[in-house]
Amino acid sequence: MADSSGPPPPPPRPPRHLDTIALEGLDDLVDSECSNRDVVKSLEFEDMIPSDVHSSDVEVVLFDYNSVDSFAAAYAAKKALGSSVIYYGVNLDTIVEDVDIQGRNVVMLGVCWPVEAMHELVSECRWLILLDNHISSARELENFRYPNFFPIIDIDMGAGALAWNFFHATKAEHVPALFRALEDAELGRKVLRDAHTFEMGYEAAFELDPLPRGDVQSDDDSFERFEKLIGDDGGRSAIQEAIEQGRSLEPGLKVQCTEAAAQQAIAAMREFPAWRCVLANVSSPLAGKIAESLCEGFIASSSSAPGDKDDKDDAARRCFAAVFEVRSRGHVRVILRSAPGGPDVSEIAAVYDGIGHGTRAFFSLRTDVWDTIWVQPELVLWDVRSRGASCLSLQKGDSVVVARAGERIVRECPFDEWSWGYCTSDPANEGWIPTLAHTLLIATSRLQSQGKGIQELEEGDTIIARRQRGNFLMGWRYRDGTAPTKGWYPRDGVGGVGKLRPLHASTSRSFVESNDVSMV
Repeated sequence: MADSSGPPPPPPRPPRHLDTIALEGLDDLVDSECSNRDVVKSLEFEDMIPSDVHSSDVEVVLFDYNSVDSFAAAYAAKKALGSSVIYYGVNLDTIVEDVDIQGRNVVMLGVCWPVEAMHELVSECRWLILLDNHISSARELENFRYPNFFPIIDIDMGAGALAWNFFHATKAEHVPALFRALEDAELGRKVLRDAHTFEMGYEAAFELDPLPRGDVQSDDDSFERFEKLIGDDGGRSAIQEAIEQGRSLEPGLKVQCTEAAAQQAIAAMREFPAWRCVLANVSSPLAGKIAESLCEGFIASSSSAPGDKDDKDDAARRCFAAVFEVRSRGHVRVILRSAPGGPDVSEIAAVYDGIGHGTRAFFSLRTDVWDTIWVQPELVLWDVRSRGASCLSLQKGDSVVVARAGERIVRECPFDEWSWGYCTSDPANEGWIPTLAHTLLIATSRLQSQGKGIQELEEGDTIIARRQRGNFLMGWRYRDGTAPTKGWYPRDGVGGVGKLRPLHASTSRSFVESNDVSMV
């Protein structure tokens, strides 16, 4: 019997390994010894979107007015589509009602809204294409499925380069050199020569700030200025101008980094207590570079001996920097940086509805929420002597940041609970301390004596404890109007009725300031 199934399908297209730097004629911008030139790439879209969805059918373009790379993507769209398209400069707080997308074909370039807003956006438009490069967007939209939604997220490309590939795929035009320089700056990599100084200087050199927002006309001055930057050489002259501008800013940057380091604090976020944050209040257009410097400085200072690579690698894995600025309208803008192999700061940004890449991200939140996201340092209530290599020695009055508390892990003292953290005066060293050393307890109700030698507690009694044995604590009881009394006290009431509860760190400080704790 003849086989009626037909011929087998053709094999898939073999992967092509192209030297994009050479293909786009960028060798003059890359050092000959550059080891990571192969990370520069282009993208083909024919297998990523349906055959009946075309770039030429786009009717609305949304770009991020906080990002030059995203605006470059809008320029790529404008160069291909002209004045027949509506352009909007948006940010993460823009709502669907702010843009006219009803029944239209929409593309988002280098910006992605929170999932709730994306649901509303997709339901309003005919179809939506997302061209983005933020890993936070990829995570956020992992399970986001609509038949008219086509996400294309590539974390190794800039939004401008992605958009150029998308809108100019049928033309024999390579991605402009300026787009590749902006890609380097956006991703924090250093493929092109002098990428560091270009990143420092391009915003000041290009004078595009502020980028247009809201409904943007196709003949907007910003598009014209950007076209002049690209010029006849793909933007090489503009790249050199930005590099020279960056070099002129370097002395001032060093001063700002020194000032930021002098006022930095080491903190921990409640959502990420195992990661150490170098925190500084900075108002500067070079805030990202200052954050990088703070992170690098902390990693370097974390070595127990000069050149100790293991200590530095361990610090790099757990350290990031956050520089913040309190802006108008009651918001704090936060820029995050980490070292390669360090914490994925895009995860932090995503918790607070921000966006970013693995080593660089940002978010904003209200000033009244700012203090609540940080672990508050706790006061050490009595002297602590180290009991081993992994334990800390502390003095009464020190402040500690605690990542974990209430662990029972020390074999010699099986009844005591232990906390892992670091002293704020020596944040490079972490270790175990007794949980009771930083925990002020209060009786939430009357706790009766549960045997000989066990004293009762009244509601409101406060305890500074030094020892724990099962359900009993040895320490000092503080009661209004009486001197502190040393003894053993119940931690829980009979039958689970009543309990000693820990007080907030700020309450503990107030208590110590107003009571005599010298005997503890």
